[in-house]
Amino acid sequence: MEDRYYERKIKAIQERVRREILPTLDKVLDGKGVTDDTEFEWDPARLERIKFVPTKQPIYFLQEVAENKIAAAMGFPDFYILILDLKTLKIEKTLRGHIKSVTNLMMMRHEEKDILVSTGCDMFIKGWDMAKEPEDGFVDSEWSIKGHNEYIFGLTKINDELYATSSHDKTVKVWKMGKNAERYVLSGHSGPVWSVIRLQDQMKLASASAEGRIFIWDYEAEEATLRIKAHSNQINCIIPYKKTQIMSCGDDGLVKISDWETGETLKEVVLNAHSELW
Repeated sequence: MEDRYYERKIKAIQERVRREILPTLDKVLDGKGVTDDTEFEWDPARLERIKFVPTKQPIYFLQEVAENKIAAAMGFPDFYILILDLKTLKIEKTLRGHIKSVTNLMMMRHEEKDILVSTGCDMFIKGWDMAKEPEDGFVDSEWSIKGHNEYIFGLTKINDELYATSSHDKTVKVWKMGKNAERYVLSGHSGPVWSVIRLQDQMKLASASAEGRIFIWDYEAEEATLRIKAHSNQINCIIPYKKTQIMSCGDDGLVKISDWETGETLKEVVLNAHSELW
């Protein structure tokens, strides 16, 4: 039974890397090359020595951090945040600390410091002082919080002191800048919450999740004041649009504009660039 478990695990790792993580691999077991036709030798004792070294690394998010400088959120295998100088096209700093893919980035001004806030699939929120110089080639975070019980996806600024996150654990949380500063927990979604935004009314947030609903929150009361059934299935992104409107898009191929005061759907557009193929 144990042998079959390891055999399945090796095959699952191989298939995921080929199909989802990287289009090519540089090295694998014992430094041997690998192609699409490479067969792994099954040996449970060697499982812990499997190491994939990619030729390309996925980038999940970009954030401007200063004039002519951007931060890039990296995925497997290093999970760094790279600060790129757009004039020289060279990496100025490498921020290390996340142990899974970095999912989101945001700049905040706090205590007269420029702070880069990051979230990751490791469930952590980290704060980075952008004035800090590298030591041994790396910059470590100023603070680190285990923010959620599963992957963190959404990140938005509320004001100079507060920000919000959303997660696969079905919650939205509001934080005060700094370490261990959870302020409010917003529960009610029945699926992973992919996106959270601040509305023009600074006391309200909007969140969207896999169940196809947008929640409007009075976050200080920790209460959803309105639930909008905007899509038939997963909502992937929401953005503020005009004064009392939200634009959303989902797996149903629709872009919708909803009024977050009344819950009314104002406009709906079907987007299918390749409809002639289906």
